[in-house]
Amino acid sequence: GGRFSRWGLLDAAAQAGESQHLIDELAIKTSGHAAPVHALSGGNQQKVALGKWLSRHSTLYLLDEPSVGVDIGAKVEIYRLIARLAEDGAAVLVLSSDLPELIGITQRIVVLHRGRIAGEFDSLSTDSDQLLACATGASESDHDSQSFPPEAHYARA
Repeated sequence: GGRFSRWGLLDAAAQAGESQHLIDELAIKTSGHAAPVHALSGGNQQKVALGKWLSRHSTLYLLDEPSVGVDIGAKVEIYRLIARLAEDGAAVLVLSSDLPELIGITQRIVVLHRGRIAGEFDSLSTDSDQLLACATGASESDHDSQSFPPEAHYARA
């Protein structure tokens, strides 16, 4: 059986335990593990969605605009979670139109322009202007100036 079932029967205690663990770990503000998700704030709903994926213990996470529509406190919690996933060895790919956010939470940024990779940047040595110029095709010759050795390994992108 699975982690929450045995011989086709759900293990409610195991489910409740895992739910409470994630509520505590992600600092989800709720009245309890049985509270309906739709009754939570947007930031807490986002953390519940992340918690569902976290419980699968994946090695790769693809997060599309993970902090859109949440307050600053929830953003900080989401950023901490992303950092922890990477520190634990997971590959975390973040798609975001928030350039300062990308610079702050990633190690490497790959920019697409017209469906193709237009540039690759080290987050510590780039800025929003460079990324925007690359994304819009404004600096066709400048965006290849930062290259990464093929043997480099990155925990997050």
